[in-house]
Amino acid sequence: MINQLSVLFYDGNRSLPRKARIEISDQNIYLFDEDGDQFDKGIIFPFNKCRHSFLENKLFVYLDTSPSPYFVIDQSNPFYEELSKKFRHQTFLGWYGKLLQQKWITLCLVLIIIISAFYFILTGILPAATVRLISITQESSLGEKIYRSILTESKVDSTATIQAQHFADQLKLSNKYKISVTVVKEDEINAYALPGGHILINSGLLKIMNHPEELVALLGHESTHINKRHSLKGLISKMGLSLFQTIALSGMGGVGDLILKNASDLQQLSFSRSLEQEADSDGMKLMLENKVDPAGMKDLLTHLQQSVKTSFPNLSFISTHPLTQERIDDAIKLLQKHKNAAIQKQPELDQIWGLLKKRSPKAH
Repeated sequence: MINQLSVLFYDGNRSLPRKARIEISDQNIYLFDEDGDQFDKGIIFPFNKCRHSFLENKLFVYLDTSPSPYFVIDQSNPFYEELSKKFRHQTFLGWYGKLLQQKWITLCLVLIIIISAFYFILTGILPAATVRLISITQESSLGEKIYRSILTESKVDSTATIQAQHFADQLKLSNKYKISVTVVKEDEINAYALPGGHILINSGLLKIMNHPEELVALLGHESTHINKRHSLKGLISKMGLSLFQTIALSGMGGVGDLILKNASDLQQLSFSRSLEQEADSDGMKLMLENKVDPAGMKDLLTHLQQSVKTSFPNLSFISTHPLTQERIDDAIKLLQKHKNAAIQKQPELDQIWGLLKKRSPKAH
C-alpha cells in the first residue's frame, strides 16, 4: 500500500485544486483532505475503475469514468515512478483480464482474426511491398541467376532454343523485359516464366501443339506472367514466414539470396484462377497487337484440356497453370469481341515453326 501521498485534487466543481492526501491499495484509492478528514463525496474509488494519462511529466488520475474528479502527481514526487508502473500494469491486467473473461467462442474468434491478419500480412501485404522495392534491373539480374541455377539440372536443346528464340524475336511481347526462350529436353508437358524475362518450354509441350498460333499464345501467356511480375510475386508469397524472418534479420539485402534458395519452386508454382485468366486475356491482346490470330489461345487451351483426358499423364502445365472450362469460355468471348480484328499471314513464323516441329514431331 502507498500511504500519505500528497496530491493536488480537482473536484470537478472548482477550477482551482485543493491539497489532499491519498492512500492506494491493490483494490481502492482512499482520498483525504489535508487535515486528515475524508472528503464527503467519493472517499473510496475502485482502483480498476480509475483512468490515467501522462502530460508534461505529470500523472493525471481520473477517479471515475468522467473527466472529474481527478488528482495530479508531479514527476518530482518520490512515488511518481512507482505509481506510474502500477497504473500501466493495471491497464495491461485490465485488458488481459477482460479478454480471459470472454466466452470460449469469442476467444476462438479473436484467435482466428489474429491468425488471419498475420497470414494476410505474410501472404499479401509483405510480398506486395517487397515486390515494389525490387527494381526491373534487380529482378532481371535475379532472374538470370535463377535461370543459370535451373540449367545446371536441365538439358537444353540448343538448336530448338535458337529456333524458338528466333520465333519469339518476330513478336512484340514486352516493353519492359527482354524475353528469352529456352527449350528444355523434357517429355513432361510444361512451361514456366522466370522473373525478369526468361521463358522455359519443355520439348514435350511443343510436341502436342498443332500450329504456330498455339506457340504465340503460349509465349503471350508466359510473357504476361513476366510483364505483370506474377512469377516474382508468387515466389515471394510462397516464402511466407521465411521472408518475414529474412527482412527482420537481414533487411532487403537478404531477400535476393532467399529467392535464389527457393528458385526450384518456380517449376511447381501454381497461379490463381484470376492470374491465369489475366495471362490468357493479356496474352490474346499481345497476339492481336502482333496481328496473329488470337484463336490460337483457344486452340491451345482446348488442346491441352483434351490431352489431359488421353495419353499424357505428365501434364504438369495443367497443375501449375490451372485449366478450367471457364478459361476456354473467356477466350471464346474475347474472340467474338475481336472477330473483326486485322490478322496477317506470318510466313516467317510458319517457317520457323516448321523447323521446330521437325525437331519435336507430334507425339502419338
